[in-house]
Amino acid sequence: MGDRALSEAQETVSIQQRLMEFVQERVALGQSYCNVSKLMGDASTRQYFRLIMEDSQSFIVAVYPESFELENFPYYQVYKLFRRVGVPVPEALAFDGRRGIVMQQDLGNESLQRRLLGLPLAGWEPLLKQAIDLIARVQSEGTQHCPGEYQACQLAFDYEKLLFEFDFFFQHYVAGYRGMEWDETRRLALYGEFEAISHELASQPRYLAHRDYHCRNIMLVHDQMYLIDFQDARMGPAAYDLVSILKDSIDMTESTMHLLVRYFLSLKHLRSEDYCDFWKQFEVMSVQRLLKALGTYGYQITTRGNFIYQQYIPGTLHRAYQSVLKLKRFPQIQTLLEREIFG
Repeated sequence: MGDRALSEAQETVSIQQRLMEFVQERVALGQSYCNVSKLMGDASTRQYFRLIMEDSQSFIVAVYPESFELENFPYYQVYKLFRRVGVPVPEALAFDGRRGIVMQQDLGNESLQRRLLGLPLAGWEPLLKQAIDLIARVQSEGTQHCPGEYQACQLAFDYEKLLFEFDFFFQHYVAGYRGMEWDETRRLALYGEFEAISHELASQPRYLAHRDYHCRNIMLVHDQMYLIDFQDARMGPAAYDLVSILKDSIDMTESTMHLLVRYFLSLKHLRSEDYCDFWKQFEVMSVQRLLKALGTYGYQITTRGNFIYQQYIPGTLHRAYQSVLKLKRFPQIQTLLEREIFG
């Protein structure tokens, strides 16, 4: 067994041991569970489990790779902030910092993505507007009320962070997953475009962003939306979460995209003449965000063996390419994407 495989095996044993200690402790308090099942996780190092009690009540347990101090725990900080400003999130029922465990309300299995895929395209608009309403609340109320000592308010998509994500894309998708060879001249030209995008986005006004606001991180209980996986929130451009919801994992017509962007701008009370400037930011943000996503997929596939992420690559390439074509400013990125899409 290689070092990485051994380390992951040891981590899995540790997580399972801590989970069972947590469950046994609560059973000792009179809460008898009859079933514990592992859920498919996200791209993080957290693992998720569903606990089902004898009376059929169920809860979700997130087990983190290490312990945490509650007041300095990013998930707890953003949880408190979102609850304070009326952003719907699953109720946290128990925190066990020593074991690195959070137990929360079980929202079921229907994500916004699942709901959308079960509807005709004509039924998407009201649901996506509802999701955009929550972005506006996070940006307005969340930004206004975020305490300065919270990690979410201290971290930002600054130039260094944005460029780091471009480098992550190059290392783990271009070089790692695809095995492309680039001479130094072409690499420097490509990185010149990465730097230009990073400078442009870092200069925009910053608002609180969920950071991973795609359709799989919005759950529906009947018609009520709840946000999950919000622990990595940080400050970023106004377009960041909007790009996530409209470009990450679903395809829609150009007219619908424009309608929803205009709806977002109406919530921010921007003038119609600001639309063209914001649309440019939206497309530049799309290029950065989608290339970053490709880097994550490449890393998950090549380093962690999570081949489930391969299914997201074709759509992500296509959406990134469409944004680059509209901008007509980044020939190196356009050439790279054309090579990937058209061979």
